[in-house]
Amino acid sequence: MNEKWTVGLTAVGSSLIAFFSPVFILVYIMIALVLFDFITKVSAIIKKEKGKSLRQKCYKIKSYLAKFTPIKALFYSIFILLVYAIEIGVFGQSVYIANIFALMFYMVELYSIAENLDFCFGSNIFVTAIKKVRKLFENRVANVISDKIDKIEE
Repeated sequence: MNEKWTVGLTAVGSSLIAFFSPVFILVYIMIALVLFDFITKVSAIIKKEKGKSLRQKCYKIKSYLAKFTPIKALFYSIFILLVYAIEIGVFGQSVYIANIFALMFYMVELYSIAENLDFCFGSNIFVTAIKKVRKLFENRVANVISDKIDKIEE
């Protein structure tokens, strides 16, 4: 009986891995960005508390920051996987909707990282660069959508 459960769980697990394998790279990038955001946030807090003892600096790094990082990574990843599953269920193939959602999450994390880096370095270079890239991305998406609408109307 125990052997049947092991075989069954292995089959279900490997089926899920095979189904979601095309979007795992999106999840890996998301997790890396969330971790880098956590590192830069901790660096910004340490710099902000300059001149204080290590104990006081660590106290400022509240437990919710350490708890929120894995929860944020988990929910971003689950959302990307669910969008992909819905996409496959509705269209029968990937039409890159999950990729678009992942890119939006990436932009949010990159902006947060840029804010933290700007605070650490005392400049406004990173946020300005991210805003320019985001604007370029938004313009490109708007052009693609308007081109598709124009083709449909013709």
